[in-house]
Amino acid sequence: MSRPLGSRYIINESLGRGAMGEVFAAEDVDGRDLAVKVLHADLAQDQAVVSRFIQERGILVSLADPHLVKVEDLVVEGETLAIVMERIHGPNLAAHLTGQGTLPPAEVCRLGAGIAAGLAAVHEAGVVHRDVKPENVLLDASGSEMLPKVTDFGVSALTDSQRTRSTMLVGTPEYIAPELANGGEPTPAADLYSLGIMLYKLACGVTPFVGGSLIAVLKRAAELPPGRPEGIPDELWDLIHWLLSKRPEQRPDSASSLAFQLAALAQALDGTPAAPLLTAPPAAPGLSVTETPTQFAGITAATVAEPNTNKPGEETNISGPARNRKPLIIGAAGVAVALVLAGILTANLFRPTATNASSTTATSAANDVVSQSATASVTPTSTWTSTPSATASSSSSATAAPGTVPNIVGKSLPEAQRLLGTSTRLQVTDKYDPSSPDGTVLTQDPQPGTDLSTLGIMKVSVARSAVTNYLADQQSVNGSMSKGSATISGVAYPHSITTNFCNWGDTAGGSVEYNLGRNYQTFAATAGLADDSHSNASTALLEIFADGRKVYSQTVSYGQAFPINVDMTNVLRLKIQYQGATCAKDGEAELVVGDARILGAPGVVPMPTSTQ
Repeated sequence: MSRPLGSRYIINESLGRGAMGEVFAAEDVDGRDLAVKVLHADLAQDQAVVSRFIQERGILVSLADPHLVKVEDLVVEGETLAIVMERIHGPNLAAHLTGQGTLPPAEVCRLGAGIAAGLAAVHEAGVVHRDVKPENVLLDASGSEMLPKVTDFGVSALTDSQRTRSTMLVGTPEYIAPELANGGEPTPAADLYSLGIMLYKLACGVTPFVGGSLIAVLKRAAELPPGRPEGIPDELWDLIHWLLSKRPEQRPDSASSLAFQLAALAQALDGTPAAPLLTAPPAAPGLSVTETPTQFAGITAATVAEPNTNKPGEETNISGPARNRKPLIIGAAGVAVALVLAGILTANLFRPTATNASSTTATSAANDVVSQSATASVTPTSTWTSTPSATASSSSSATAAPGTVPNIVGKSLPEAQRLLGTSTRLQVTDKYDPSSPDGTVLTQDPQPGTDLSTLGIMKVSVARSAVTNYLADQQSVNGSMSKGSATISGVAYPHSITTNFCNWGDTAGGSVEYNLGRNYQTFAATAGLADDSHSNASTALLEIFADGRKVYSQTVSYGQAFPINVDMTNVLRLKIQYQGATCAKDGEAELVVGDARILGAPGVVPMPTSTQ
């Protein structure tokens, strides 16, 4: 039954119910297809939540990215708090995975790149999602391939942090970063950890630490490295392992840089078959840990199972009939777990019980951290390497032995971090370098031989595949040239800029200028005269300027292709200038700067807005 919401919206059928509220199909007065999430009534009675609702409206409504479910409005009406958002016609990622089992590595990376791009936009606005999971990624099926869109990023910003954190812990513990389970403040790194768990599940069908009691799940996540499933390529595994580092500072620097890495991997892994579907994750390498007791004060702890698309407590924003769902009821066991996570359980419950040589170190590290914390929740130990490596094992020490800094130039970024140990943080500068494999360390500071025991930060430059923008897609600041496809010496160049010259003997020329913003490193193109030029006897003088300095000059003639590759490092203005060199009397000719493109490093060049 339809009902109004405010003066602009009509709420229609229910699409699903979850821990924080219920999602309805809706429309506005203009007939736009929307979805509305009505938060639970108890939240509307919390004045702090209502105030935050009003304060955060501008931030959430302003967030716009192809990989975010657009928040259209926040409505406060009496005892109703509602988030109005775009309606996505497609399944959520959990439902999609249920139908597929596992996804090919290239598809895992493509979807992951889109999710990371959405998270980057959220993080840039100062918001941490806190509940990144497949159910909170909707797949827009309106295009040629499903486009991932992150949703529910506004809920954590609007509701009480303690309430949100406990809801997450009870509902989706297998996606929670160790520092959040330990009561730490949420940061973007926590969202990246959750994305790493998602990539793991997309690749093999299960999450890495699932099984048994809630406490056991959190304990394994805090103490053990993930077991490696068969069939996941080394490059993807290294990235997943890196994202699942126990310490947040050892994870990738940003969602933005992660999006680029995943997009590059998607191309590199195209055609690689999907890994086998697992029903349980592989054991962590090299360690046997006794299961945490499932009894506390005579109460059985809750058991955590893999979520499914019809699990109560999850919600969607998709087309189709409403599902009959009930809120997740956790009863006395869930209350006991919540108290444990709030700090009531003693630290001894979380002390590792491994009997091998690693146990002494793990116990000592855990005790050191627990003694400094007011909570007694899961504490990440420092026994395990928190960086990715296809060959990582339990014998790797997170803290490098006293010695000297190794030579990491030429190593991959994950391997470099593994060699340095987790006591050293990498400060990464991306650099476009076509001569080196993507992700390879180019330079390091300090140099090899420095005392490693006193090293806190290692500065490195890392080779990245180029991000390419075409001048045909850019707005010029002075002058103009035509845009479109052109053919030079039988080769088509679809992203060309062109101009006519030698109009019946007139040698006058012109120019076009672009603002590069010091964001690019190379200008590349192929110059020539269009094959369908009226005149084939005329020639043109083509010159390229970088901030007024001439960096290229070439007389261009018919039937030949002239390569252009000039340095644009730290250049603000790129100018292309032309004039007739020799003008035949048989009509005008067309100068082509074929596939004119500017290239730069990820994180510096403005990020592409779509993976499609």
